[in-house]
Amino acid sequence: MDKEKQEFNYKEFEADAIKRLQNGEALEGKDGILAPLLKRLIEAGLNGELEGHLEESLPMVRVLTNHSQYSSLKSLIKSNSFTPNS
Repeated sequence: MDKEKQEFNYKEFEADAIKRLQNGEALEGKDGILAPLLKRLIEAGLNGELEGHLEESLPMVRVLTNHSQYSSLKSLIKSNSFTPNS
């Protein structure tokens, strides 16, 4: 599985963070203990912002394809399976 698409493992993060704290490592900074958690939170926030903007800016359309019918342009884009009828 692609590293970018893996779920964030909070239990693993917690165990690693405790071990690193006990070893005296820094909380902040690029390689700090909190860096993976902050990265996950920032990415989740940005994805939410992007979703909100897509919802607001894409017009509602009915698009027929060979496989199914989509109620919005957004759902068609997300499906990544557009095949126009000939």
